[in-house]
Amino acid sequence: YTGNHRPLAFLGALGAGVAAGARIEGGDIRDVPATVLALLGVDPPAHFEGRERTRDLLHRSFTEAV
Repeated sequence: YTGNHRPLAFLGALGAGVAAGARIEGGDIRDVPATVLALLGVDPPAHFEGRERTRDLLHRSFTEAV
């Protein structure tokens, strides 16, 4: 099995600062690595095509503190 190669993805997150029931509309599978790296405080490489989506995922009060 090599996967389905579709650009759709989901990301489950739980923890302090994660907005309950948050949904990221218009996301893409390529956004997942960029978002995870951003949450870890690491800048994604220049060749990454995905966008960092932490502001869509986290509580507003948490992102304002970052």
